Amino acid sequence: SKNLNSEARYDHRAFAYRDADRLLALPFSDYSYATCDLGHKHWHNSQGALIVDVDPEHGFTNRGRIPFDNDVYAWSNRAILIDENGFAVCPQQIASNPLTELEEEPERLDLPVAGD
Repeated sequence: SKNLNSEARYDHRAFAYRDADRLLALPFSDYSYATCDLGHKHWHNSQGALIVDVDPEHGFTNRGRIPFDNDVYAWSNRAILIDENGFAVCPQQIASNPLTELEEEPERLDLPVAGD
């Protein structure tokens, strides 16, 4: 998507790379036009962590995403790898998945927002 952005572009602490299994986790925010079943265009947003396999000979392969809830409109700040789990972190929520189950719905923890 041409509207894909990452905090890793500005902050080296935003992403995680684990050399042992050549795995990269990047925070992402994707704002793009989508077309619904009725043919109407609307803005679609998706945010979370992108998990990528890194192969020095063949390049990058998208393993999957760990998305936040659709009602979370905060910039994805961090992507973290801990043991066999990936995490997406923003001020409103933490989402996590086992790295072998990225196609499944992630576990999510809503965080208190300042002023609430």
